Amino acid sequence: MTSPRRVPRALTGLVPLAVAVGLVLVVTPAAGALAATRALPTTLTVSGTARLVVADARDRGPAALALGDVEEVVAVVDGVGVRLGDVPDVAPDRPVTLTVSAPYGTSPDEALQGLAASADDVTVLDATQPVTPRRAAAPAVARTAVPTTGTHSVTVLPVWWGTAPDATVGQLSTLATRSATFWENQSGGALDVTTSVRPWRKVTLAADVVAGCDYTAIAAAAFAANPAVVTSSVTDHLVVYVPGAPTCGWAGLGYVGWNTLWVNGYLDEGVTEHELGHNLGLGHANGYQCVTDSWQVTLSSTCTSHEYADRSDVMGFGSWDTPTGDVNPAEADYLGWLTAVDVDPAEVTASLTVDVHAPGGADGAVRALRIPLPAGPGIPAGTLLYIGYRATAGPYADDWLGVQAHLMIGARRPWTQLVALRPSRSGPTTSAAWYSPGWVSPSLPVGTPWRVPGTSLLLRVQSQDAAAARIQVWDDATTDLVAPTAPGGPTARQQVWAGSRVTGLAVSWAGSTDARSGVRRYTVRVDGRVVATVGATVRSVVVPASAVAAVRPLAGRHTVSVVATDGAGLTSAAAWRWTTVDTTRPAAPTLTARVLDARHVAVRFTASSDPQSGVAAYHLLRNGSVVARVAPVPGRTAWTTTVAVPVGTTTVAVRVTNGAGLQRVVATRVTTG
Repeated sequence: MTSPRRVPRALTGLVPLAVAVGLVLVVTPAAGALAATRALPTTLTVSGTARLVVADARDRGPAALALGDVEEVVAVVDGVGVRLGDVPDVAPDRPVTLTVSAPYGTSPDEALQGLAASADDVTVLDATQPVTPRRAAAPAVARTAVPTTGTHSVTVLPVWWGTAPDATVGQLSTLATRSATFWENQSGGALDVTTSVRPWRKVTLAADVVAGCDYTAIAAAAFAANPAVVTSSVTDHLVVYVPGAPTCGWAGLGYVGWNTLWVNGYLDEGVTEHELGHNLGLGHANGYQCVTDSWQVTLSSTCTSHEYADRSDVMGFGSWDTPTGDVNPAEADYLGWLTAVDVDPAEVTASLTVDVHAPGGADGAVRALRIPLPAGPGIPAGTLLYIGYRATAGPYADDWLGVQAHLMIGARRPWTQLVALRPSRSGPTTSAAWYSPGWVSPSLPVGTPWRVPGTSLLLRVQSQDAAAARIQVWDDATTDLVAPTAPGGPTARQQVWAGSRVTGLAVSWAGSTDARSGVRRYTVRVDGRVVATVGATVRSVVVPASAVAAVRPLAGRHTVSVVATDGAGLTSAAAWRWTTVDTTRPAAPTLTARVLDARHVAVRFTASSDPQSGVAAYHLLRNGSVVARVAPVPGRTAWTTTVAVPVGTTTVAVRVTNGAGLQRVVATRVTTG
């Protein structure tokens, strides 16, 4: 990290180091002692506020992100940032007092001049913060300290030193206007953002400032080149725009909850909109990957946060999209712009149905369910769960969209975590894999119940369209809203009397299951009409032909379906199939019988045909009793066989049976003896 190059204007005084270490100075020192004292450096105490700066990678894709090395705490005094070098353990968003070393006799103006000149003899020695009293867990809903209603301003300060300007003032004005409009829209009109662009200014920077991309020094140079700008107002955002500085490895940087942001030569508004989000107090929209026994689950004690992995969000990979993605409900709540329905798991006594609207809906439209989670595996105390909806149609169409769940974790505000509502892949997953369209969508499918972690609440998406999703919530411990599983099958086989006519359909199925209130009955329908209702232990019924023919003619195709109903009156999905009723008997074969001797005749019959169900078998009958079965052979046209007969007159017949059980009998009489 580069050593600090700046001392702010709000200096509390000049204190010789000798006094600081307890040495007593006489009023009139000897000349030699005075000279020795003047050779010592001076310490200056500086008071300000610690602020977090977040750097966002320059390469425009998730695989190139240098995750984990993106944050730095900076002290801000009178609007000027001071990097803290190797000073450890400074917490953001709290007062801080810096001890600065400078040459003896240095005035505040001279110290600033020395810092501007990259003097090596002005450094930060230490940073102290007041002791914060131990507090209870964070409140259920936290809010940014930045005002998020009323007027904000965005002022672009374009500066250059080596690389010539790469954009016109007009282009920068368009960038500012689009970024301002984006946040006005996100706020639902709560924000009114004005914009302005200053002329390009060439600044002189020390070599080590350029080589190390000392962004606070670059900002100080931009402020000095534009002395009229207000640097100390949190609602007046200052965009330090540089023309693609090659030594700066970021696309943009921004203070979290403070007014300055940096853009490294990117004219598409996604970067500026992302950094303005940091200024308003937002962190990154991340993805939460949790694993149990090598399988991904929604939440567990082993979770990895993937930086930027909410790809539909301006504070995630959504800043790489066109148009930029909307803030998620957790972020909107942190900014004070969310209309939500609060669902306390301890107070849900009946089913609750809520229409959750996509961003951009009518003013006051509900955008989320807000559910406090009890502490548990993967759930620190103070965690809020937000169930929101990102429309699956329109300019933001994406296979990830739909009903999604985000966490705002108390210890990590204002960073949010997108959790997977249908995880399936095993093993670790990189941030780039999360971004890739091949990763399983984190949205909740319509009709699939999902249990809220750590509670007995279940929720289910009943329907969704371009405007809203209808979500049902209930307590599984007291309310059964889960329907039985669908029955297995069914199968249907027509019933035939005497091989000549259809009497009905025999329908059978495999049983359903219902863990809560049990299966109470099954309902059978033919062509959508109820034909039978039977008890939970019954697995088959015979439907009379008259009932089968009630909607459609008996001969032909019919739908057969079976549903299960549980003790709570919930009905399963239908198990169904097509079945065809065949009422036409097979064609009559030709039959002849020739006497061979007193006890034998030669019987010959031709092949039958049945275009609908096909010929299943031939049976030879002697006086009504079967004496032989002959299987049909494709392409064969006739069969001849010898049949033993008694002396006298005998009736010989051939019976043809088709695949539906219908028969045709042809007979002849022969006399022997």
